[in-house]
Amino acid sequence: MKNNKMTKDTLPTGFTAQMAGVDLIPCIFFSGIGIVLGLMLSSILFYIGAALTFISGFIKAIWKMIVAKKHKNIWPMFVQMRIVMPIGFLLMIIGFIVYACNNDLSVLSGFNNIYSWILLALGLIGMGLMFVFAFKLDSSSSKSNWIEQICNSFAQCFIFLACLIAYIL
Repeated sequence: MKNNKMTKDTLPTGFTAQMAGVDLIPCIFFSGIGIVLGLMLSSILFYIGAALTFISGFIKAIWKMIVAKKHKNIWPMFVQMRIVMPIGFLLMIIGFIVYACNNDLSVLSGFNNIYSWILLALGLIGMGLMFVFAFKLDSSSSKSNWIEQICNSFAQCFIFLACLIAYIL
């Protein structure tokens, strides 16, 4: 697939309400990840980062719904994801590092089982694919968006289950 860059003048074609709905699935799983890891770490920076990342993904899903239903590209709703989501992830990482420097990491001992590691590895592979997709797939193509959202949904689900198992154990 060609790498067409989305611009403020691009009106994606083939976007549907169903696609926007599927885009909410990884948002829901990610919010679960944020809650579970937030409970494990008790880090305000982590919570703020997770909230920003979730909000950014949610806004992107709403953007897709507007494209599908109103046939409008509200550019700030699309482009915010390039700014807000990385800031959210950065705050999550900083929150984790601060926690790790100031606390005993035994709270993460639940990750010492094979099931969490397998699920986490599958999720991280999926997130790696998402990174590749960001540069290789056409962000204005409905086919590319379906590929991205199915991959992202599975990746987020695997990571959520890994965190949930680690939290329970």
